Amino acid sequence: MFKTKLFASICAAASAVTVATTALTLSIAGPAGVQSIHTLSANDAIASSIAGVFSSAGDTAEGISNFVEVITNNKTATNIGFTINSIEGYEELSGVGGSLELQLDTENEAAALILEATLGSVEVIDGTLYVDKNEVLAAVPTIFDGVLKASLDNLEEDLENSLIGELILDGSDYEELEESFALLMSEYETMAPSIDFDSEKFMDGLTDTMNDAFNDAMDNMEAKDLGKKKLNGGSYQCYDAKIPVKDLSYILRDAIKYCLESEEFQSLVDQLVEYSAEQSGDDYLASEFSGEMLSQYSAYIDTYWGMVVSSLEEVLGENIELTVYITDTVELAGFAMDIYVLGDTLSYNDANADDADLTMNLMCDCTGGKNIGDYTDISMTLKDEYDTVNIAYVQKYETNGDFDVDFTFESDEDSIAITADGNYVVDGDFFSFVIDSIKFIENDTVIGDFGLSVSFKPIDAVTKPSGEPVYDIWEMDEDDFIDLLTEIEGKLEEFTGLFE
Repeated sequence: MFKTKLFASICAAASAVTVATTALTLSIAGPAGVQSIHTLSANDAIASSIAGVFSSAGDTAEGISNFVEVITNNKTATNIGFTINSIEGYEELSGVGGSLELQLDTENEAAALILEATLGSVEVIDGTLYVDKNEVLAAVPTIFDGVLKASLDNLEEDLENSLIGELILDGSDYEELEESFALLMSEYETMAPSIDFDSEKFMDGLTDTMNDAFNDAMDNMEAKDLGKKKLNGGSYQCYDAKIPVKDLSYILRDAIKYCLESEEFQSLVDQLVEYSAEQSGDDYLASEFSGEMLSQYSAYIDTYWGMVVSSLEEVLGENIELTVYITDTVELAGFAMDIYVLGDTLSYNDANADDADLTMNLMCDCTGGKNIGDYTDISMTLKDEYDTVNIAYVQKYETNGDFDVDFTFESDEDSIAITADGNYVVDGDFFSFVIDSIKFIENDTVIGDFGLSVSFKPIDAVTKPSGEPVYDIWEMDEDDFIDLLTEIEGKLEEFTGLFE
């Protein structure tokens, strides 16, 4: 029974937090410059601190655009790695891991794919595949010594006049291979839709619309000045806030209406409908529906939105109530919420504590005792007449990029924890993210311990494999080819022996 109530209450609380915060992340603009809390009203201070938390959300599209630009204009490498530090009951897997790195040099039209894998302290794979406009090189020391080479500057003649080429063509000729490839590409180009969509104009309009609705919700909020109050990191300006659920819901309502009425979005729908008709050969949808028709549904949103609001208020109450802690520079220092489950309805009033089926206390501290933004501590306690569950999430970042994260779920019977430590460093458009150890712990026993790394970094040049001998696949005769296969077979036998 408790687990059912717990699940329902977590869902209800998630709904409350979603309406109060996540809905606000959709393009809410952050404050311009450093502000002083003493120059703002209570409502403006709360609105500015909330907007500041999510100001980076609006930069996501720009960040992706910059990322793509860096890839297409610089020598870059993207690396992903994974390591098994330990798994309970599978000690033989300790030290198993590997990494995959993609290197690009778009200016010189070169790329390399590098694969590494280890088994304990033994390196089992260290392979590189390199390609540019002139040649392909491959080196896999685990499978063969030296380098495989294939020139691309005289491909037609090499394919038609070599042993490997004959195996590739297999009864066809180069022109047939080229025609097959051209046919495949033409079919792909036909399948790929050509979309003309002014995303920047669309997003600017959506941002303005949602900002207006957000500001209206903040203007209609009831805020009570509590003066300076203690939080773990010190004393901060504190407010009790009551945010109308109805006004928060208007953020979503206005966003939907904007999409329906947007000429850019209507044009996008028309293009997708037309593309669907071309691919299916059935123009029924195109004849019966157009993007312009979307604007007709905007009036229905206004007509029926009251029903949506009523349903939300039945669960969440008319207002979402929380206590907000704000720094002198109008940054969010933390917040607290006391939520009481009364049947199918939530209350935030302490007077309902004795009648509640379930009590939820949510506390967030963003200060860590020192610096805003490098520390987050979120704790939640859920309790009913019989049981208590404590959930804690602590995230700490150091100025040098080192971090620790700890998530703990504790009930009267069980304890589950996930911990992670590592380093995250950003340098302009490039970054390095390394988790040395992420542990899954059950009742103080480490079930699994893993390492993970992701990086995007500049490089001086794409890695080009070298070594002896060099096998030019266009010059290999049958004896050379058999010798290579024999060597590969012997290396593979050594490789598989590692697992016996």
